[in-house]
Amino acid sequence: MLRIFSTHRLFGFLLIGLMITSCGGGTSSNTSSGGGGITPPTTPQTLTVRVPSLNYAQTITKSTPISDITALRRDLATQCTSLEANPFGSKAQACAAEVETAYNQAVAFIRS
Repeated sequence: MLRIFSTHRLFGFLLIGLMITSCGGGTSSNTSSGGGGITPPTTPQTLTVRVPSLNYAQTITKSTPISDITALRRDLATQCTSLEANPFGSKAQACAAEVETAYNQAVAFIRS
């Protein structure tokens, strides 16, 4: 009986030590060890814009010309006008709002 208690105690001690080690995390610093100073956070280089009404998704990059985004906006808005209206509101209007939201997000992303 004493031997079982000893094994459980040892196992518990190791488990607690492992938990403390894994939860301890690391330290962070806002200076680099190489003397280079603070590095700015990196911004994502791609953005996926979605228009759920049309089941459309497109990934753009920072280098995508805004003229391409504007042309895509026109094409998607044209597709929205072909959607039928439902009794609770216009699908075309909801789609057009989604297109505008996606366009605004894309332009803001490219300009940032």
